[in-house]
Amino acid sequence: MSRTSFSIDLSPLIRQYQQTPGAIAIGAKNGMQDALNDWQAEARNDAPFEYGSLRQQIEQELKGNGLNVEGIISNNVYNEGFNYAYWQHNVRGGQGIKYIDNVADKNKDKWID
Repeated sequence: MSRTSFSIDLSPLIRQYQQTPGAIAIGAKNGMQDALNDWQAEARNDAPFEYGSLRQQIEQELKGNGLNVEGIISNNVYNEGFNYAYWQHNVRGGQGIKYIDNVADKNKDKWID
């Protein structure tokens, strides 16, 4: 009787597989950061420019880790206790200008895909 055998070293494949969750998490964080950068830049362009500080104070925050990441854009400009940014975004003209929300609505399909 003749017998032939061979073996396959799967250790490189196993190492790659074990590193996959970390690589995916890094990709998720980088993708969210790219979306935040776009969102911030476009919101700054769309914000009213009456005094300049409104656009400058649009800030971004990246929270979470792994596959659970969240991007936040916020805008607060206070003058003697009055939040001018809130007023512009949510109240002005009865509905507000929504310069942050409008950018998100316009780009959500691009950022989510």
